[in-house]
Amino acid sequence: MSVDRVVELRQAFDGAFAATRDPVVEAKEDLLAIRAGGDGYGLPLVGIAGIFTGRQVTPLPGAAAALLGIAGFRGTLVPVYDLAQILGYAAEAAPRWLVLAASDPPVALAIGSLDGHLRLPRSAFAACTGVEARPVREVARTGDGALPVIHLPSLLDTITARSGLAGAPARNPQP
Repeated sequence: MSVDRVVELRQAFDGAFAATRDPVVEAKEDLLAIRAGGDGYGLPLVGIAGIFTGRQVTPLPGAAAALLGIAGFRGTLVPVYDLAQILGYAAEAAPRWLVLAASDPPVALAIGSLDGHLRLPRSAFAACTGVEARPVREVARTGDGALPVIHLPSLLDTITARSGLAGAPARNPQP
C-alpha cells in the first residue's frame, strides 16, 4: 500500500469522527385524545379504521346496556358500544362520535368527546404493571399530565367476554 493511500485512509477514518451525524429520530405514536366518563384517554390510531359523526345507531331489543345498537359502515352492519360503560362509567348522554376499530369482526365505539390528535415519542409511554387483562396498559406523558392509553385488543376482548360471544370469530390482533 502506498503512503498516499495510507494518508487517505487515515483522513477518511478521522473525518468519520468529525462529521456531524444525523440525530437519532425517535419513533412516535399517534393517539386520538378522547373523553369517556369525563376522564381523558388515548386511543392508538394504529387500531382505528375510521372516525364518524352523524351516524344513525339502531337500538337492538334486549341488548346489553353497553351495546347501543348497530350502525352501517361501508356496507356492513357493526355493533356500537358505549366506551364509557365498557370502562365502568355511567352511560354517555348521546355520544357524538363513533370510532370504528380496525378489528375482525368490526366493532364501533361511541364516545362523547373528541379532544384531538397527539403524536408522542415512544419514550413518553410507561407501562402500567399488573393490568394485563384490563383495557388500559400504558400511560402517556403529555404536556397536560398523564393520559391513560386504551389497549384496543384488550378492550375488544372485554366486549367479547361481556357479550358472551366466546366462540365469536377471531379478530385481527393489534399491537
